[in-house]
Amino acid sequence: RASRDSDWLSGNAAFASWNTWYDKNNPAYRAIFQNNSFVFQPLASADPATCGANCQVLQNSDSAWPVLGVEAGGSNTAFRRFFVLKPICWDSVSQATVTLAQGQDCSLYNSLAGYQVESTVAWQFGGGWKPVQIIEQLYDWK
Repeated sequence: RASRDSDWLSGNAAFASWNTWYDKNNPAYRAIFQNNSFVFQPLASADPATCGANCQVLQNSDSAWPVLGVEAGGSNTAFRRFFVLKPICWDSVSQATVTLAQGQDCSLYNSLAGYQVESTVAWQFGGGWKPVQIIEQLYDWK
């Protein structure tokens, strides 16, 4: 959200098309901090039990900050992290926004208005996965 909405990004070609990397065929994504920027990579699963090492949160040996993905010197933590994007479309008939399920696109509506981002961190406890989720709606308001 900060990347998309910050004034300093105005006119920055790298962020001009903030919604072009979404692919409705990918159920989930991970964000990795590499070379001083975030890289968004698709995951084959939005389930902490099956996304495995791809969504494993690692502890970087060089700092106290946890990192996601394969990092040199990183060690496993108990956590898995990923996010799901759900398109928010503008429906001109009802004059309202419609949040779609993951895997759908706005082809039946007038235009893409934004995304609902569902970020999940999960860990194993008592024979199952315990998730914590944050949900935010981001709109293309500029």
